[in-house]
Amino acid sequence: MDDVLVTGATPQEHDTRLHHVLRVLQGAGLRLNKDKCKIVQEQVNFLGHRLGKDGIHPDPAKVDAILQMSPPTTKEEVKRLMGIVNWLSRFIPHAASTAAPINDLMKDDTEWTWGPAQRTAFRQLKTLLTTAPTLAYHDPRKPTMVSADASSCGVGGCILQKQTDESWKPVAYCSRSLTRAEQRYAQIEKELLAAVWSCERFYIYLRGLQVTLQTDHKPLVSLIDQKDLCDAPLHCQRLLMRLMKYNCYAWPATDAKLVEIAAAVSHDRTLTAVISFVKDGWPKYQKDVEPELRRFWEDQDNISLVGGILTYGDRIVILQSLRRQKLQRIHEGHQGISKSRLRANQALWWPELRHLHTTTAKSVINFMKATFARYGIPDVVLTDNGPQFLGEFDQFAREYNFQHLTSSPHYPQGNGQAEKAVHIAERLLSQDDPVRALMMYRSTPLPSLGQSPASLLMGRESRTNLPTLPCNLQPKQINYDKLRSADTVNKSKSACNFNRRHGARDLDPLTPGDRVKI
Repeated sequence: MDDVLVTGATPQEHDTRLHHVLRVLQGAGLRLNKDKCKIVQEQVNFLGHRLGKDGIHPDPAKVDAILQMSPPTTKEEVKRLMGIVNWLSRFIPHAASTAAPINDLMKDDTEWTWGPAQRTAFRQLKTLLTTAPTLAYHDPRKPTMVSADASSCGVGGCILQKQTDESWKPVAYCSRSLTRAEQRYAQIEKELLAAVWSCERFYIYLRGLQVTLQTDHKPLVSLIDQKDLCDAPLHCQRLLMRLMKYNCYAWPATDAKLVEIAAAVSHDRTLTAVISFVKDGWPKYQKDVEPELRRFWEDQDNISLVGGILTYGDRIVILQSLRRQKLQRIHEGHQGISKSRLRANQALWWPELRHLHTTTAKSVINFMKATFARYGIPDVVLTDNGPQFLGEFDQFAREYNFQHLTSSPHYPQGNGQAEKAVHIAERLLSQDDPVRALMMYRSTPLPSLGQSPASLLMGRESRTNLPTLPCNLQPKQINYDKLRSADTVNKSKSACNFNRRHGARDLDPLTPGDRVKI
Protein backbone atom coordinates (compact mmCIF):
# COMPACT_ATOMS: atom_id res chain seq x y z
CA MET A 1 0.00 0.00 0.00
CA ASP A 2 1.39 3.39 -0.98
CA ASP A 3 -1.29 6.09 -0.89
CA VAL A 4 -4.71 6.28 0.76
CA LEU A 5 -7.31 8.93 0.00
CA VAL A 6 -10.26 9.46 2.32
CA THR A 7 -13.03 11.70 0.98
CA GLY A 8 -16.37 12.95 2.17
CA ALA A 9 -19.14 15.14 0.85
CA THR A 10 -19.50 16.73 4.31
CA PRO A 11 -17.09 17.15 7.27
CA GLN A 12 -19.09 14.59 9.25
CA GLU A 13 -18.91 12.01 6.45
CA HIS A 14 -15.18 12.66 6.04
CA ASP A 15 -14.48 12.18 9.77
CA THR A 16 -16.56 9.00 9.96
CA ARG A 17 -14.72 7.46 7.03
CA LEU A 18 -11.32 8.58 8.36
CA HIS A 19 -11.91 6.95 11.76
CA HIS A 20 -13.01 3.73 10.06
CA VAL A 21 -9.88 3.65 7.86
CA LEU A 22 -7.61 4.31 10.85
CA ARG A 23 -9.21 1.47 12.82
CA VAL A 24 -8.72 -0.92 9.90
CA LEU A 25 -5.05 0.08 9.55
CA GLN A 26 -4.53 -0.28 13.29
CA GLY A 27 -6.11 -3.73 13.26
CA ALA A 28 -3.77 -4.77 10.45
CA GLY A 29 -0.73 -3.57 12.39
CA LEU A 30 0.16 -0.84 9.88
CA ARG A 31 1.70 2.49 10.86
CA LEU A 32 1.45 5.81 9.03
CA ASN A 33 4.22 8.36 8.56
CA LYS A 34 2.92 11.45 10.33
CA ASP A 35 5.03 13.82 8.23
CA LYS A 36 3.42 12.51 5.03
CA CYS A 37 -0.17 12.64 6.28
CA LYS A 38 -2.41 15.55 5.35
CA ILE A 39 -5.68 15.86 7.24
CA VAL A 40 -8.79 17.91 6.32
CA GLN A 41 -7.51 19.26 3.01
CA GLU A 42 -9.75 21.07 0.49
CA GLN A 43 -7.48 19.91 -2.33
CA VAL A 44 -4.54 17.54 -2.75
CA ASN A 45 -2.12 16.63 -5.54
CA PHE A 46 -2.36 12.97 -6.48
CA LEU A 47 -0.78 11.13 -9.44
CA GLY A 48 -0.34 14.26 -11.53
CA HIS A 49 -3.82 15.58 -10.73
CA ARG A 50 -5.15 18.14 -8.29
CA LEU A 51 -8.27 16.83 -6.55
CA GLY A 52 -10.57 19.44 -5.04
CA LYS A 53 -14.11 19.90 -3.89
CA ASP A 54 -15.11 21.40 -7.24
CA GLY A 55 -13.55 18.63 -9.37
CA ILE A 56 -10.27 17.43 -10.87
CA HIS A 57 -7.62 19.78 -12.29
CA PRO A 58 -4.30 19.02 -13.98
CA ASP A 59 -1.28 19.28 -11.70
CA PRO A 60 -0.04 22.90 -12.06
CA ALA A 61 3.57 21.65 -11.94
CA LYS A 62 3.06 19.50 -15.05
CA VAL A 63 1.21 22.28 -16.85
CA ASP A 64 4.01 24.74 -16.06
CA ALA A 65 6.53 22.22 -17.37
CA ILE A 66 4.90 22.40 -20.80
CA LEU A 67 4.27 26.16 -20.69
CA GLN A 68 7.95 26.81 -19.92
CA MET A 69 9.18 24.23 -22.42
CA SER A 70 11.00 25.43 -25.52
CA PRO A 71 10.12 23.89 -28.89
CA PRO A 72 11.79 20.46 -29.16
CA THR A 73 14.80 20.10 -31.44
CA THR A 74 15.22 16.30 -31.48
CA LYS A 75 12.98 13.24 -31.54
CA GLU A 76 13.94 12.46 -27.93
CA GLU A 77 12.63 15.86 -26.83
CA VAL A 78 9.43 15.23 -28.80
CA LYS A 79 8.98 11.94 -26.93
CA ARG A 80 9.33 13.74 -23.58
CA LEU A 81 6.80 16.38 -24.68
CA MET A 82 4.29 13.80 -25.90
CA GLY A 83 4.72 11.82 -22.69
CA ILE A 84 3.51 14.80 -20.64
CA VAL A 85 0.74 15.55 -23.16
CA ASN A 86 -0.49 11.94 -23.04
CA TRP A 87 -0.51 12.05 -19.24
CA LEU A 88 -2.70 15.16 -19.30
CA SER A 89 -4.78 14.09 -22.34
CA ARG A 90 -7.87 13.42 -20.20
CA PHE A 91 -8.08 17.22 -19.76
CA ILE A 92 -7.50 18.10 -23.45
CA PRO A 93 -10.30 17.74 -26.03
CA HIS A 94 -9.03 16.25 -29.32
CA ALA A 95 -5.48 16.01 -27.96
CA ALA A 96 -4.39 13.45 -30.57
CA SER A 97 -5.66 15.48 -33.54
CA THR A 98 -4.13 18.68 -32.17
CA ALA A 99 -0.76 17.05 -31.54
CA ALA A 100 -0.73 14.99 -34.76
CA PRO A 101 1.87 17.16 -36.59
CA ILE A 102 4.23 16.81 -33.61
CA ASN A 103 3.46 13.14 -33.04
CA ASP A 104 4.29 12.35 -36.68
CA LEU A 105 7.90 13.44 -36.05
CA MET A 106 8.46 10.30 -33.96
CA LYS A 107 7.86 7.99 -36.92
CA ASP A 108 10.95 6.28 -38.29
CA ASP A 109 10.14 7.16 -41.90
CA THR A 110 9.55 10.86 -41.15
CA GLU A 111 12.34 13.36 -41.68
CA TRP A 112 12.81 15.86 -38.85
CA THR A 113 11.28 19.24 -39.64
CA TRP A 114 9.86 21.76 -37.16
CA GLY A 115 7.65 23.72 -39.52
CA PRO A 116 4.53 25.91 -39.30
CA ALA A 117 2.22 22.94 -38.60
CA GLN A 118 4.32 21.83 -35.63
CA ARG A 119 4.64 25.37 -34.25
CA THR A 120 0.87 25.86 -34.49
CA ALA A 121 0.20 22.54 -32.74
CA PHE A 122 2.69 23.43 -29.98
CA ARG A 123 0.93 26.76 -29.34
CA GLN A 124 -2.51 25.12 -29.40
CA LEU A 125 -1.45 22.50 -26.84
CA LYS A 126 -0.25 25.23 -24.48
CA THR A 127 -3.51 27.14 -24.94
CA LEU A 128 -5.63 24.04 -24.32
CA LEU A 129 -3.72 23.24 -21.14
CA THR A 130 -4.13 26.75 -19.73
CA THR A 131 -7.87 26.62 -20.44
CA ALA A 132 -8.36 22.98 -19.45
CA PRO A 133 -11.84 22.41 -17.98
CA THR A 134 -12.44 21.16 -14.48
CA LEU A 135 -13.40 17.49 -14.67
CA ALA A 136 -16.32 16.26 -12.59
CA TYR A 137 -16.11 13.21 -10.34
CA HIS A 138 -17.80 10.16 -11.82
CA ASP A 139 -21.07 9.18 -10.15
CA PRO A 140 -22.77 5.99 -11.44
CA ARG A 141 -26.12 7.31 -10.22
CA LYS A 142 -26.08 10.27 -12.62
CA PRO A 143 -27.18 10.19 -16.30
CA THR A 144 -24.15 9.45 -18.46
CA MET A 145 -23.33 10.43 -22.03
CA VAL A 146 -20.38 9.57 -24.28
CA SER A 147 -19.69 12.10 -27.04
CA ALA A 148 -17.46 10.81 -29.85
CA ASP A 149 -16.10 12.42 -33.00
CA ALA A 150 -13.59 11.68 -35.75
CA SER A 151 -11.38 13.83 -37.94
CA SER A 152 -9.14 12.99 -40.86
CA CYS A 153 -6.22 12.10 -38.58
CA GLY A 154 -7.68 11.10 -35.20
CA VAL A 155 -10.63 9.99 -33.08
CA GLY A 156 -11.69 11.33 -29.72
CA GLY A 157 -14.37 11.13 -27.12
CA CYS A 158 -15.64 12.61 -23.87
CA ILE A 159 -17.69 11.13 -21.07
CA LEU A 160 -20.14 13.59 -19.54
CA GLN A 161 -22.57 13.38 -16.64
CA LYS A 162 -25.65 15.44 -15.85
CA GLN A 163 -25.25 17.52 -12.70
CA THR A 164 -27.85 18.70 -10.20
CA ASP A 165 -28.07 22.05 -12.02
CA GLU A 166 -29.10 20.18 -15.24
CA SER A 167 -25.76 20.95 -16.91
CA TRP A 168 -23.51 18.32 -18.48
CA LYS A 169 -19.92 18.32 -17.21
CA PRO A 170 -16.99 16.31 -18.59
CA VAL A 171 -15.56 13.49 -16.52
CA ALA A 172 -12.67 12.66 -18.86
CA TYR A 173 -11.47 13.11 -22.44
CA CYS A 174 -9.72 10.57 -24.64
CA SER A 175 -8.20 10.67 -28.11
CA ARG A 176 -5.73 8.88 -30.33
CA SER A 177 -4.29 9.18 -33.82
CA LEU A 178 -5.56 7.07 -36.69
CA THR A 179 -3.28 4.51 -38.27
CA ARG A 180 -2.53 4.83 -41.96
CA ALA A 181 -5.05 2.08 -42.71
CA GLU A 182 -7.72 3.76 -40.56
CA GLN A 183 -7.15 7.09 -42.31
CA ARG A 184 -8.46 5.42 -45.48
CA TYR A 185 -11.74 4.47 -43.80
CA ALA A 186 -14.98 6.00 -45.05
CA GLN A 187 -16.23 8.82 -42.83
CA ILE A 188 -19.02 6.73 -41.29
CA GLU A 189 -16.45 4.04 -40.41
CA LYS A 190 -14.23 6.65 -38.73
CA GLU A 191 -17.19 8.00 -36.74
CA LEU A 192 -18.18 4.47 -35.69
CA LEU A 193 -14.58 3.70 -34.73
CA ALA A 194 -14.54 6.85 -32.58
CA ALA A 195 -17.73 5.75 -30.80
CA VAL A 196 -16.53 2.18 -30.20
CA TRP A 197 -13.04 3.15 -29.09
CA SER A 198 -14.37 5.85 -26.73
CA CYS A 199 -16.73 3.36 -25.07
CA GLU A 200 -13.91 0.84 -24.70
CA ARG A 201 -11.62 3.50 -23.24
CA PHE A 202 -14.31 4.48 -20.70
CA TYR A 203 -15.37 0.89 -19.97
CA ILE A 204 -14.63 1.22 -16.25
CA TYR A 205 -17.15 4.10 -16.09
CA LEU A 206 -19.82 2.61 -18.37
CA ARG A 207 -20.06 -0.94 -17.06
CA GLY A 208 -23.67 -1.68 -16.13
CA LEU A 209 -24.97 1.81 -16.97
CA GLN A 210 -27.55 3.03 -19.48
CA VAL A 211 -25.50 5.34 -21.71
CA THR A 212 -26.40 7.92 -24.35
CA LEU A 213 -23.96 7.87 -27.27
CA GLN A 214 -23.84 11.30 -28.91
CA THR A 215 -22.52 11.78 -32.44
CA ASP A 216 -22.72 14.60 -34.97
CA HIS A 217 -22.77 12.09 -37.86
CA LYS A 218 -26.46 11.46 -38.45
CA PRO A 219 -26.16 8.26 -40.57
CA LEU A 220 -24.34 6.67 -37.65
CA VAL A 221 -27.44 6.98 -35.44
CA SER A 222 -29.56 4.71 -37.63
CA LEU A 223 -26.59 2.35 -38.11
CA ILE A 224 -26.09 1.86 -34.36
CA ASP A 225 -29.79 1.64 -33.52
CA GLN A 226 -30.72 -0.81 -36.29
CA LYS A 227 -31.90 -4.23 -35.14
CA ASP A 228 -30.30 -6.53 -37.72
CA LEU A 229 -26.50 -6.55 -37.70
CA CYS A 230 -26.44 -8.23 -41.12
CA ASP A 231 -27.91 -5.10 -42.72
CA ALA A 232 -24.83 -3.08 -41.77
CA PRO A 233 -21.88 -2.70 -44.17
CA LEU A 234 -19.28 -5.45 -43.80
CA HIS A 235 -16.58 -3.06 -42.55
CA CYS A 236 -18.92 -1.80 -39.82
CA GLN A 237 -20.20 -5.15 -38.56
CA ARG A 238 -17.11 -5.98 -36.49
CA LEU A 239 -17.13 -2.55 -34.87
CA LEU A 240 -20.84 -2.87 -34.09
CA MET A 241 -20.23 -6.25 -32.45
CA ARG A 242 -17.64 -4.62 -30.16
CA LEU A 243 -20.32 -2.08 -29.20
CA MET A 244 -22.90 -4.73 -28.25
CA LYS A 245 -21.60 -5.18 -24.70
CA TYR A 246 -22.58 -1.60 -23.84
CA ASN A 247 -26.13 -0.63 -22.94
CA CYS A 248 -26.23 2.46 -25.13
CA TYR A 249 -28.38 4.18 -27.72
CA ALA A 250 -27.31 6.82 -30.22
CA TRP A 251 -28.39 10.46 -30.15
CA PRO A 252 -27.79 12.74 -33.17
CA ALA A 253 -27.40 16.18 -31.60
CA THR A 254 -27.07 17.79 -28.19
CA ASP A 255 -29.73 20.03 -26.73
CA ALA A 256 -27.16 22.84 -26.55
CA LYS A 257 -26.73 22.87 -30.33
CA LEU A 258 -30.49 22.95 -30.90
CA VAL A 259 -30.89 25.73 -28.33
CA GLU A 260 -28.16 27.68 -30.13
CA ILE A 261 -29.99 27.31 -33.44
CA ALA A 262 -33.39 28.14 -31.94
CA ALA A 263 -31.98 31.27 -30.25
CA ALA A 264 -30.38 32.42 -33.49
CA VAL A 265 -33.59 31.79 -35.43
CA SER A 266 -35.57 33.97 -33.01
CA HIS A 267 -33.38 36.94 -34.04
CA ASP A 268 -33.52 36.21 -37.77
CA ARG A 269 -36.24 38.22 -39.52
CA THR A 270 -36.56 35.88 -42.50
CA LEU A 271 -36.92 32.63 -40.56
CA THR A 272 -39.22 34.28 -38.01
CA ALA A 273 -41.54 35.15 -40.90
CA VAL A 274 -41.28 31.57 -42.20
CA ILE A 275 -42.27 30.24 -38.77
CA SER A 276 -45.32 32.53 -38.78
CA PHE A 277 -46.38 31.18 -42.17
CA VAL A 278 -45.89 27.59 -40.97
CA LYS A 279 -48.13 28.25 -37.97
CA ASP A 280 -50.78 30.41 -39.65
CA GLY A 281 -50.67 29.15 -43.24
CA TRP A 282 -48.89 30.24 -46.43
CA PRO A 283 -50.34 32.74 -48.94
CA LYS A 284 -51.97 31.11 -51.93
CA TYR A 285 -49.79 32.86 -54.51
CA GLN A 286 -46.03 33.29 -54.52
CA LYS A 287 -46.31 36.96 -55.46
CA ASP A 288 -48.01 37.64 -52.12
CA VAL A 289 -44.85 36.93 -50.11
CA GLU A 290 -41.74 39.08 -49.85
CA PRO A 291 -38.91 38.31 -52.31
CA GLU A 292 -36.58 36.80 -49.70
CA LEU A 293 -39.35 34.39 -48.62
CA ARG A 294 -40.24 33.09 -52.08
CA ARG A 295 -37.47 30.51 -51.93
CA PHE A 296 -39.20 29.00 -48.89
CA TRP A 297 -42.67 29.32 -50.46
CA GLU A 298 -41.57 26.89 -53.20
CA ASP A 299 -40.72 24.26 -50.55
CA GLN A 300 -43.56 25.00 -48.13
CA ASP A 301 -44.85 21.41 -48.23
CA ASN A 302 -41.56 20.13 -46.78
CA ILE A 303 -41.06 22.80 -44.09
CA SER A 304 -42.42 22.25 -40.58
CA LEU A 305 -41.83 23.32 -36.98
CA VAL A 306 -40.59 20.69 -34.50
CA GLY A 307 -39.95 21.73 -30.91
CA GLY A 308 -39.27 25.33 -31.90
CA ILE A 309 -36.79 24.21 -34.59
CA LEU A 310 -37.60 24.86 -38.24
CA THR A 311 -37.04 21.66 -40.25
CA TYR A 312 -37.05 20.64 -43.90
CA GLY A 313 -38.14 17.00 -43.74
CA ASP A 314 -35.77 15.54 -41.15
CA ARG A 315 -33.13 18.23 -41.65
CA ILE A 316 -32.60 21.44 -39.68
CA VAL A 317 -33.07 24.73 -41.53
CA ILE A 318 -29.91 26.82 -41.02
CA LEU A 319 -30.06 30.60 -41.14
CA GLN A 320 -27.58 32.81 -42.98
CA SER A 321 -25.44 33.71 -39.94
CA LEU A 322 -24.70 30.06 -39.09
CA ARG A 323 -24.05 28.70 -42.60
CA ARG A 324 -20.32 29.50 -42.72
CA GLN A 325 -19.79 27.85 -39.33
CA LYS A 326 -21.69 24.72 -40.38
CA LEU A 327 -19.90 24.51 -43.73
CA GLN A 328 -16.54 24.63 -41.94
CA ARG A 329 -17.74 21.81 -39.73
CA ILE A 330 -18.90 19.80 -42.75
CA HIS A 331 -15.52 20.16 -44.45
CA GLU A 332 -13.52 18.84 -41.47
CA GLY A 333 -11.72 15.75 -42.68
CA HIS A 334 -12.67 16.78 -46.25
CA GLN A 335 -13.85 13.80 -48.28
CA GLY A 336 -14.26 15.67 -51.54
CA ILE A 337 -16.94 17.98 -52.89
CA SER A 338 -19.56 15.31 -53.63
CA LYS A 339 -19.27 13.60 -50.23
CA SER A 340 -19.31 16.93 -48.40
CA ARG A 341 -22.49 17.89 -50.24
CA LEU A 342 -24.05 14.56 -49.27
CA ARG A 343 -22.96 15.06 -45.67
CA ALA A 344 -24.55 18.51 -45.61
CA ASN A 345 -27.80 17.21 -47.09
CA GLN A 346 -28.07 14.53 -44.41
CA ALA A 347 -28.45 16.98 -41.52
CA LEU A 348 -28.91 20.57 -42.73
CA TRP A 349 -30.92 22.51 -45.30
CA TRP A 350 -31.13 26.00 -46.69
CA PRO A 351 -32.62 27.17 -50.00
CA GLU A 352 -29.31 27.35 -51.90
CA LEU A 353 -28.22 23.85 -50.86
CA ARG A 354 -29.09 21.94 -54.04
CA HIS A 355 -27.92 18.86 -55.88
CA LEU A 356 -26.16 19.25 -59.21
CA HIS A 357 -28.10 18.12 -62.27
CA THR A 358 -27.37 14.61 -63.49
CA THR A 359 -24.78 14.42 -66.25
CA THR A 360 -26.52 13.72 -69.56
CA ALA A 361 -25.52 11.10 -72.12
CA LYS A 362 -24.81 13.82 -74.68
CA SER A 363 -22.27 15.63 -72.47
CA VAL A 364 -20.57 12.33 -71.55
CA ILE A 365 -20.33 11.30 -75.21
CA ASN A 366 -18.89 14.68 -76.24
CA PHE A 367 -16.25 14.43 -73.53
CA MET A 368 -15.30 10.90 -74.56
CA LYS A 369 -15.06 11.91 -78.21
CA ALA A 370 -12.52 14.58 -77.25
CA THR A 371 -10.59 12.02 -75.19
CA PHE A 372 -10.59 9.50 -78.06
CA ALA A 373 -9.34 12.19 -80.47
CA ARG A 374 -6.30 12.74 -78.21
CA TYR A 375 -5.47 9.17 -77.16
CA GLY A 376 -7.27 6.94 -79.67
CA ILE A 377 -10.27 4.63 -79.39
CA PRO A 378 -9.93 1.84 -76.79
CA ASP A 379 -11.04 -1.75 -77.34
CA VAL A 380 -13.21 -1.85 -74.20
CA VAL A 381 -14.95 0.86 -72.13
CA LEU A 382 -16.10 -0.18 -68.63
CA THR A 383 -18.76 1.99 -66.93
CA ASP A 384 -21.26 1.74 -64.12
CA ASN A 385 -24.99 1.36 -64.76
CA GLY A 386 -25.87 5.05 -64.79
CA PRO A 387 -28.69 6.19 -67.10
CA GLN A 388 -26.24 8.21 -69.22
CA PHE A 389 -24.60 4.94 -70.29
CA LEU A 390 -27.75 3.44 -71.82
CA GLY A 391 -29.48 3.84 -75.18
CA GLU A 392 -27.66 6.73 -76.84
CA PHE A 393 -24.33 5.59 -75.39
CA ASP A 394 -24.75 2.09 -76.87
CA GLN A 395 -25.28 3.67 -80.28
CA PHE A 396 -22.08 5.68 -79.72
CA ALA A 397 -20.21 2.44 -78.91
CA ARG A 398 -21.34 0.84 -82.17
CA GLU A 399 -20.34 3.89 -84.22
CA TYR A 400 -16.85 4.07 -82.67
CA ASN A 401 -16.41 0.28 -82.69
CA PHE A 402 -15.56 -0.39 -79.04
CA GLN A 403 -17.05 -2.90 -76.60
CA HIS A 404 -19.14 -1.36 -73.81
CA LEU A 405 -19.16 -3.34 -70.54
CA THR A 406 -20.89 -2.40 -67.28
CA SER A 407 -19.96 -3.27 -63.71
CA SER A 408 -22.20 -5.28 -61.38
CA PRO A 409 -25.02 -3.20 -59.86
CA HIS A 410 -24.45 -2.10 -56.22
CA TYR A 411 -20.87 -3.42 -56.36
CA PRO A 412 -18.45 -0.49 -56.88
CA GLN A 413 -15.41 -2.79 -56.58
CA GLY A 414 -16.35 -4.17 -59.98
CA ASN A 415 -15.17 -0.88 -61.49
CA GLY A 416 -12.44 -0.19 -58.95
CA GLN A 417 -10.10 1.79 -61.21
CA ALA A 418 -12.82 4.30 -62.05
CA GLU A 419 -13.91 4.56 -58.40
CA LYS A 420 -10.30 5.22 -57.37
CA ALA A 421 -9.94 7.86 -60.09
CA VAL A 422 -13.09 9.60 -58.82
CA HIS A 423 -11.69 9.54 -55.28
CA ILE A 424 -8.42 11.12 -56.47
CA ALA A 425 -10.32 13.74 -58.48
CA GLU A 426 -12.45 14.69 -55.46
CA ARG A 427 -9.31 15.09 -53.34
CA LEU A 428 -7.67 17.28 -55.98
CA LEU A 429 -10.79 19.43 -56.40
CA SER A 430 -10.79 20.13 -52.66
CA GLN A 431 -7.45 21.95 -52.95
CA ASP A 432 -7.17 25.74 -53.25
CA ASP A 433 -5.70 25.39 -56.76
CA PRO A 434 -7.06 22.15 -58.32
CA VAL A 435 -5.16 22.60 -61.60
CA ARG A 436 -1.84 22.95 -59.81
CA ALA A 437 -2.71 19.99 -57.59
CA LEU A 438 -3.42 17.94 -60.73
CA MET A 439 -0.04 18.91 -62.19
CA MET A 440 1.75 17.83 -59.01
CA TYR A 441 -0.17 14.53 -58.95
CA ARG A 442 0.78 13.76 -62.55
CA SER A 443 4.46 14.49 -61.86
CA THR A 444 4.69 12.50 -58.59
CA PRO A 445 6.08 8.94 -58.91
CA LEU A 446 3.66 6.15 -58.04
CA PRO A 447 5.02 4.27 -54.99
CA SER A 448 4.39 0.84 -56.50
CA LEU A 449 6.06 1.57 -59.86
CA GLY A 450 8.58 4.32 -59.23
CA GLN A 451 7.33 6.21 -62.30
CA SER A 452 5.06 9.25 -62.47
CA PRO A 453 1.82 9.23 -64.52
CA ALA A 454 3.40 11.84 -66.83
CA SER A 455 6.44 9.68 -67.59
CA LEU A 456 4.29 6.59 -68.16
CA LEU A 457 2.13 8.46 -70.65
CA MET A 458 4.66 10.68 -72.43
CA GLY A 459 7.95 8.86 -71.86
CA ARG A 460 9.43 11.86 -70.03
CA GLU A 461 8.91 13.85 -66.86
CA SER A 462 6.90 17.07 -67.05
CA ARG A 463 8.41 20.35 -65.86
CA THR A 464 6.95 21.76 -62.63
CA ASN A 465 7.80 24.66 -60.33
CA LEU A 466 10.34 22.47 -58.52
CA PRO A 467 13.94 22.99 -59.70
CA THR A 468 15.44 20.09 -61.66
CA LEU A 469 18.29 19.41 -64.06
CA PRO A 470 17.52 19.50 -67.83
CA CYS A 471 18.61 15.88 -68.19
CA ASN A 472 15.68 14.80 -65.98
CA LEU A 473 13.21 16.23 -68.52
CA GLN A 474 14.63 14.35 -71.51
CA PRO A 475 12.72 11.37 -73.00
CA LYS A 476 13.84 8.02 -71.58
CA GLN A 477 13.30 4.42 -72.60
CA ILE A 478 10.81 2.79 -70.23
CA ASN A 479 10.58 -0.98 -69.82
CA TYR A 480 6.80 -1.30 -69.87
CA ASP A 481 6.88 -5.11 -69.64
CA LYS A 482 8.78 -4.86 -66.35
CA LEU A 483 6.35 -2.25 -65.04
CA ARG A 484 3.35 -4.40 -66.00
CA SER A 485 4.85 -7.35 -64.13
CA ALA A 486 5.49 -5.20 -61.04
CA ASP A 487 1.96 -3.80 -61.25
CA THR A 488 0.51 -7.31 -61.47
CA VAL A 489 2.49 -8.42 -58.41
CA ASN A 490 1.38 -5.38 -56.39
CA LYS A 491 -2.26 -5.89 -57.32
CA SER A 492 -2.04 -9.57 -56.36
CA LYS A 493 -0.61 -8.64 -52.95
CA SER A 494 -3.34 -6.05 -52.41
CA ALA A 495 -6.02 -8.57 -53.38
CA CYS A 496 -4.58 -11.20 -51.02
CA ASN A 497 -4.43 -8.72 -48.14
CA PHE A 498 -8.00 -7.58 -48.78
CA ASN A 499 -9.32 -11.15 -48.97
CA ARG A 500 -7.46 -12.11 -45.79
CA ARG A 501 -8.80 -9.12 -43.82
CA HIS A 502 -12.39 -9.74 -44.93
CA GLY A 503 -12.37 -13.53 -44.87
CA ALA A 504 -13.12 -13.74 -48.59
CA ARG A 505 -12.96 -17.11 -50.32
CA ASP A 506 -13.61 -18.54 -53.77
CA LEU A 507 -17.23 -19.58 -54.29
CA ASP A 508 -18.21 -22.97 -55.59
CA PRO A 509 -18.74 -22.97 -59.37
CA LEU A 510 -22.35 -22.75 -60.51
CA THR A 511 -23.95 -25.28 -62.82
CA PRO A 512 -27.32 -25.17 -64.60
CA GLY A 513 -30.11 -26.07 -62.19
CA ASP A 514 -28.40 -24.82 -59.00
CA ARG A 515 -30.58 -22.86 -56.57
CA VAL A 516 -29.31 -19.33 -55.97
CA LYS A 517 -30.45 -16.46 -53.77
CA ILE A 518 -31.08 -13.10 -55.46
